[in-house]
Amino acid sequence: MFKSLRLQAFLSEMILNIELSKLKLHYFLMGSIFYLNDSIKSNKLIKLIKY
Repeated sequence: MFKSLRLQAFLSEMILNIELSKLKLHYFLMGSIFYLNDSIKSNKLIKLIKY
């Protein structure tokens, strides 16, 4: 009984950690995409200003 509860707790913690890392990865990717979009836009603006 005690062993199975411990195992269950361990497994749910593992799943939680996986979900958290998925979320972190998702936000990291979103941030990178936004950053790239911003830099591309600013590069276009710089090119427009230069010419």
